[in-house]
Amino acid sequence: MVSTPISAAPSQGIAFGAFRLLPYQKLLLEDERPVRLRGRAFDVLVALVRHAGEVVGKDELLAMVWPNMFVDEANLRVHVSALRRALGDGRNGTRYIVNEAGRGYSFVAPVSVIDDTNGMYAAPTRSGAGRDKPSLLTHVIGRDDAIAAISEQLCQYRLVTIVGSGGMGKTTVALAVVERHAGRFSNGAAYIDFALTADSSLIASALANALMAPVSSDAPIPGLVAFLRDQDVLLIFDTCEHVVEECAALAEVLLKSAPGVRILATSREPLRAEGERVYRLPALPLPPQHPSISATEALTFPPVQLFVEHATANLNSFELQDTEATAVVEICRRLDGIPLAIEMAAAYVDVFGVYELAKRLDDMFLSLAHIRRTAIPRHHTLRTTLDWSYALLSPAEQTTLRSMAIFVGSFTLETAARIASGPQLDDSSLFETFSKLVGKSLITANINGDRVSYRLLDTTRAYAGEKLAECGEFEQASRRHAEYFLHLFTRATEEIATLTAAAWIGLYGRQIDNVRSALDWAFSPGGDVELGVALTIAAVPLWSHLLLNVECRSRVEMALARLGQIAGPESQQRMQLLAALGGTLLYTKDASRQARRIWEETRAIALKFQDIDYQLRALRGLWADALNGGDIRSARAFSEQFSMVAVLSQNPSDRLIAERLNAQVDYFCGDLKGARTRYQRFLPHYPLDKNRQDTVRFQFDQQLIASADYSRILCILGHAEQALRTVERAICDAEALDSTISMYYALAHAACPIALHIGDLKAAERFVVRLCHRTSRSLVRPWDLWARCWEGVMLSKLGEHVAGARVLADALERVPPNAFHMRYTSFLRHLAEAWFEAGVPESALAAIDKVIEISTYHDEHWADAELLRLKGEVILLGYSEDSVAMAEDHFVRALEVARRQSALCWEMRAAISLASLFMRRRQFRNAKDLLGSVSGKFKAGFETADLVKAQSLLAAL
Repeated sequence: MVSTPISAAPSQGIAFGAFRLLPYQKLLLEDERPVRLRGRAFDVLVALVRHAGEVVGKDELLAMVWPNMFVDEANLRVHVSALRRALGDGRNGTRYIVNEAGRGYSFVAPVSVIDDTNGMYAAPTRSGAGRDKPSLLTHVIGRDDAIAAISEQLCQYRLVTIVGSGGMGKTTVALAVVERHAGRFSNGAAYIDFALTADSSLIASALANALMAPVSSDAPIPGLVAFLRDQDVLLIFDTCEHVVEECAALAEVLLKSAPGVRILATSREPLRAEGERVYRLPALPLPPQHPSISATEALTFPPVQLFVEHATANLNSFELQDTEATAVVEICRRLDGIPLAIEMAAAYVDVFGVYELAKRLDDMFLSLAHIRRTAIPRHHTLRTTLDWSYALLSPAEQTTLRSMAIFVGSFTLETAARIASGPQLDDSSLFETFSKLVGKSLITANINGDRVSYRLLDTTRAYAGEKLAECGEFEQASRRHAEYFLHLFTRATEEIATLTAAAWIGLYGRQIDNVRSALDWAFSPGGDVELGVALTIAAVPLWSHLLLNVECRSRVEMALARLGQIAGPESQQRMQLLAALGGTLLYTKDASRQARRIWEETRAIALKFQDIDYQLRALRGLWADALNGGDIRSARAFSEQFSMVAVLSQNPSDRLIAERLNAQVDYFCGDLKGARTRYQRFLPHYPLDKNRQDTVRFQFDQQLIASADYSRILCILGHAEQALRTVERAICDAEALDSTISMYYALAHAACPIALHIGDLKAAERFVVRLCHRTSRSLVRPWDLWARCWEGVMLSKLGEHVAGARVLADALERVPPNAFHMRYTSFLRHLAEAWFEAGVPESALAAIDKVIEISTYHDEHWADAELLRLKGEVILLGYSEDSVAMAEDHFVRALEVARRQSALCWEMRAAISLASLFMRRRQFRNAKDLLGSVSGKFKAGFETADLVKAQSLLAAL
């Protein structure tokens, strides 16, 4: 049984949240405004609130609300659902009524007793008998700003029209505004739903009937004027779009003749009457796109609140979980934040659940039905809502709307002109027709920024798409759509040379969905293969800029598979597609098996057509594939062939790019001075105006990649300060380009290794965090592995040697075999060092032996001195007589290699290791001479970790 209930005297009420419950006055207030509740629902609330914090059994609750009557439990569930809707139960995470399974219901919000001795919460009185209007049965969600703005307009102007597409909630907002203003008008408010008036000549009579005004049915307007002339009244003209001209004329007459009259209208287009103020009611604001969002975060957005409220009303036990939040946000997004559509979708949660509903939404789109049998006919389904608007359009407007359904996402007026066509439409009438569709809320305009764009809401687009197919216009519109985007991206390719990556993406990146749609049609049974192949080739820079390598690969492979229908096996189109495919293979796990074959075929076709550009692209691809696979000898051959072909090119930058390719091979071979000389020929003379075009041809920003690689060489040669300046310039260039791939290269291949190399751990940590942030948003698979490797190195440098080694080992195990060889061997060296610092000699020795074996096999010699030194340190962990001798041998050999390569940084490290060994043997003179000799070779960079350590040892000596 329930314990002592909360009691309230006739002059008292009960407060909870924003609500005041006055049981004896049969009144519930929210923020001092009455909340409409049916009698039994009110009684259920009183019973639960009076026993707040306790479980009230279902039988007991039935006995309280329906005494001496037999009532089915289903009635109780219906009234509890109505209560939850009225209270906004579940909105913003607030709960009032909880269903205790198998037991009953509990009111869980904190409550307190309040006084009402002054009658301040008395029910409001009404004036203007007969002027009834519908009451709001649920809380209005997400419209506070709109209600406030419209209320302010209604105070200043006598005619305000709420305009919005079907299902946007215009009537709900209008009624909320009227509730706020009800007390301002001595003669009250009169509501008229013109949706019930099919004959436009009868609207004056319909208004007279709503006002109960005694007027002549033959000439109602003079009678209306006479009736309203001295009245202070608010008229609500609801649903005017099908009688918009007549409503405008009636409004003008009444406002001119009856100074106390104000009109609040709702319509899918403005009345365009004299003195009208228009408020365009937008969709509910959606959460930003995010791969994951918590339930708490999602519930701060009105569409999610609305969904949860209506889902809870139909399924008592529904509570939004973190695991469901992303799916609910996606449902709201697919429904464009349209309140009616969201309400309809939420009603199916008890049938499908959240995940299945999200999955089935596309199939159900236009068939979503209102759960309430009493819903107005035009709101029974989304299709009937749109049927209502479509039927009111002129033939030209219907044709234009159907044509716009072919677009995915936004489009411009210029684009629309390329697609729209029909016997009722020409260029001269398009602007007027388009303006009308925007005015009628069927096309949404975005006027932010310097370019106006338009879009159809997804619900409208689905409906218009059905009409497009029904009218037999789909194929023709699809062809014009694909032809337009082929033209657009042919022009876009030419503009790469003049725009930054960010500016180019800003202009063209948003069209990716239209390109996808056009290609889907082109390669469909009724499409056009030739058009599809040409568009695929034109769109390659788009995929490249957006880093959609997997998508690019699948689209190019589709085009290659269908190319045989329109061209021979050695066409220029095949050459272009193969080059695009080869570029995507750089980022895929099976690159080593396919890339060389792809690039060799590209080169063969380019030779046939004497196409110098594609010969160079193919040779650069073969060079990159060889280098990534560790085949340095082949990489050297391809870079030299590139040099020979570049001489024939009309583009002078190609000869400089040849220097860069050869410089990178020199570096890996251990010819550090030769590499530096080549970079010094490239960097000052490379023409920056060619860089953007070359980025598309050769995948990377040539200036930036050269700066990054050059900085590493400078560091090994002992020029740490110059290396840092070069890195800083590379990062600035990457920021200016606003290119993800450029910033990744600058961080991963220059900033991180150099900061760690010189011992600036704060800078290194900052760079690694930035790199991880970049790669977490990237769809390029190897990048996250290399970022993870740098995390492991960073952990080890910060003293977490075992954890760092494990992170490194895990990431390296997931690197595809024979891929990215040069990165792999570098991180394998770091792994050996991490195990060494952790004091695990067996693992350290295994890693160092493996990297030495791989490097020797592949003729990779740039780090030979450091590998020898590190192996000596690992051997020295044993500290036997034999191990000391072996370690010394390794240190001496490391010194010799470093001096031969002019690798002053490696020479310093080898000298420190050997000097430390001398000191163990008490050979202090040898240690001092060695350290002094090598330290004296440095002209700058005295704050680097190695030189600081050397100076410390010298001081100790």
